[in-house]
Amino acid sequence: MLCAALCVYTTFWCVCLYVCAQMLDRDLEEAEEQYGMAVRAHMVVLDSLLDLQYQRMKALEAEFAADLQTLEDEFEV
Repeated sequence: MLCAALCVYTTFWCVCLYVCAQMLDRDLEEAEEQYGMAVRAHMVVLDSLLDLQYQRMKALEAEFAADLQTLEDEFEV
């Protein structure tokens, strides 16, 4: 009788551990999916920031070239 009870108890814990492992595996898969989405969103933001910085640099270069031309014209006179 004690052996049968021990066997049922052991089987119960094995099932519990199996179910717990499945839940943890599912949680891990969800976490990996969320991480991938966060990385993709981050890369989109970085790309937009790089584009903005490129546009700002082009505007500054154009402004510098115009100021340089103005100074060169003033000194030629």
